[in-house]
Amino acid sequence: MTTLDAMHSRDSTSHAFDPAYPLYDARYEHDACGTGFLAQLSGQANHLVIQTALQALTNLTHRGAQDADAETSDGAGLLTQIPRALLCEELLGQHVVLANPDDLAVGMIFLPSQDRAPIDYAASQQIIELTLSEVDLVLLAWPYSWARKPVPQASCS
Repeated sequence: MTTLDAMHSRDSTSHAFDPAYPLYDARYEHDACGTGFLAQLSGQANHLVIQTALQALTNLTHRGAQDADAETSDGAGLLTQIPRALLCEELLGQHVVLANPDDLAVGMIFLPSQDRAPIDYAASQQIIELTLSEVDLVLLAWPYSWARKPVPQASCS
């Protein structure tokens, strides 16, 4: 029996630490239906990983990735590496050149509605810009970053 076999066969009351697998602890084993993890072990970008992840996500509609109305969802999706080459190309189109593309970060922030709470929306935007400047981060946003994106009312639940 291999060490891995032994780890998987031990019951949840066994708390023996295996130095060969310092990040694994059988006490944390539980069902996680609806969660999938895919990775290219070499670390090289590979579109097949994305295609496989999208197929896995498609197969999860029965587990909450799609609401009962079949038109809305819980926001299930993919987490990928930052597409630095693509973003640098977009920034270059705005005459922004990065000294080190590895310093690039991406953020997605949901703000209050511009229509229902315009004061809160503006205040939130100012807080974000102020916070970034306080930690010496520069907002490299193209013009539509702060733009309102239309959301069909039928999709809001």
